[in-house]
Amino acid sequence: MTIPRALGLTVRNGFGVIPQQLEQATQGVPGRWFHCVGEDEESSPWAPHSAETGVPAGRDAVSVVQARTSELIDNRSFRSAGELLRDLADTLQRMGPWIFRSSSAVLVLNPAHARALHDEGLSKQDVRQRLLEQAGHTEADLAAAGKGLSDSSFGPFAPDHFHPAVTDATTAALPIVVAGSSNAAISMVVRVFSTWSGRSFSVH
Repeated sequence: MTIPRALGLTVRNGFGVIPQQLEQATQGVPGRWFHCVGEDEESSPWAPHSAETGVPAGRDAVSVVQARTSELIDNRSFRSAGELLRDLADTLQRMGPWIFRSSSAVLVLNPAHARALHDEGLSKQDVRQRLLEQAGHTEADLAAAGKGLSDSSFGPFAPDHFHPAVTDATTAALPIVVAGSSNAAISMVVRVFSTWSGRSFSVH
């Protein structure tokens, strides 16, 4: 917490980013101060996130995103990868945090969830592609919640037009990391504010 706390004091006292003036935050979330996830590479059935983003194997690395919030996915009773993917998609597509046409999110998979997907032959890219296809809403669904996009600069859209929740099926739009305790099958979606670089940086 020390580093983000120091940055927060700097932008307020040094740059005048004062709440309700330059700063436009409305609700406090833990990610505002700290939100650090260490990938459990040993428990992951796939290559680590750092390797997907260009860091040589065996090198320590860090990725940084501007997180909005996080939501748990507690599913200990799934019987197939398809059931689990539907649960992941349902959390990913939740309308509450939807403020852009689509955005990025980090999927933090519990080791049990990751192994279940892998054991049914799914790669990380397969998971991304399936979630891109499943997670989203039609224009009519969004309009019914006051979030239709037909009146925006992107529109107009037919009522049955499907808007995916994530931008695309790339590592940058939907990075997948494996982390969390193995005592319960609970994963997490971390919302990213808009987009991010999709890069990892070596730590020396």
